[in-house]
Amino acid sequence: MIGADGLMMTAAHVIHAAVEKGGRRLSPDGSFYDHQELYVLYMTSERHGPENNYVGGLWPVHQASLSGEHDVALCWLQRVLRDDKPIVFPVVRLSPGIPQVGQKILGFGYHSMNAGVRIETHDSLVIQYSQKTAFTKGQIAEVHRVRRDGAMLRFPCFRTDARFD
Repeated sequence: MIGADGLMMTAAHVIHAAVEKGGRRLSPDGSFYDHQELYVLYMTSERHGPENNYVGGLWPVHQASLSGEHDVALCWLQRVLRDDKPIVFPVVRLSPGIPQVGQKILGFGYHSMNAGVRIETHDSLVIQYSQKTAFTKGQIAEVHRVRRDGAMLRFPCFRTDARFD
């Protein structure tokens, strides 16, 4: 989340992969159409129930905008209410500029994700989810000139000493 008003950033390839999994549906007039629904899976730190599961759910993506040049997608999420109050998540502050050599950074990402959904009641889903999260601190070691490689790296790049396997 990069905006308290529901602005989220992810990789464009994540949106492309989700759209590819969309389904064809049959309309009442007998023709087929492509149907797409995008959701963000969210989990809170609150626990609930006899198994002490985390409380969370699916957050609808209202709109997604993808960059043609970069592997970046900005998504506007619809407001989700819980107990008649909007859910508010912590926001990551991003710098719009190119970093400087020596500047501290934090890299983070997720890998080895596994998710499954089971409908428990008419208003309750059980989502079994696991992931491995990677966080690495470091600093900028080198800033490459803009568009140093017009074929592969058409965007600003830098090298960091933070290990991020």
